[in-house]
Amino acid sequence: MLSRRSSLALAFISIPLIAAALIISAPSYTLRIIESADGRDLVAIPVAPGDRVEVRYGQSMFGIPQIETFLIGPDRLFYLQKVSFGSLAAALYYDPDPPQGLTFQDNFWVLPGNGKNYSFLKYRVSPGTGHMLIAKDQRVDLSGRAAAPGMLVQVKVEERSRIMTAFAGLRKN
Repeated sequence: MLSRRSSLALAFISIPLIAAALIISAPSYTLRIIESADGRDLVAIPVAPGDRVEVRYGQSMFGIPQIETFLIGPDRLFYLQKVSFGSLAAALYYDPDPPQGLTFQDNFWVLPGNGKNYSFLKYRVSPGTGHMLIAKDQRVDLSGRAAAPGMLVQVKVEERSRIMTAFAGLRKN
């Protein structure tokens, strides 16, 4: 039988160990940018629910800047927050009924996301499209990574345990 002092010491040691095990085993999210043709990872970025992801590019039909802004949900979905257009004509093409929420902010015409969500994002990129993905403090030039004109890129959020993420990091070193 353990003495009272031994029981307290065991409790003080056990509680931090249990907390550490829970933290380590909790899932972490990774934003993966994948070249669709061969499934090769172009970039992997650690993210968390609530993180913002922006994709900026030159809109192909109107030749103006366009910015799509998403939040990562706890369910690993991309929740569209807004789409910003460099011209009214482009915004009206996507939403011909301006009372639906079209506003003008910071030199862009902005449409709200209206609750739309996506399990993954797909973009066809080329050296001239100017696709730039911004997540956390990282900027990824998708167009600059295009192996060929019109390369299809997918963006996904995957859940991995922190242990598996740590092991993956060790294997790369």
